[in-house]
Amino acid sequence: MGSGLRITGSDLREKARCVLRNSRKRVADRPHRL
Repeated sequence: MGSGLRITGSDLREKARCVLRNSRKRVADRPHRL
């Protein structure tokens, strides 16, 4: 189970990186006002 938790943790990190990249690209394409 420990290894499973480690895998999920790494996956979450990779997903977070992808999300940050997508969010940056979206903002660059069309900046949104808050």
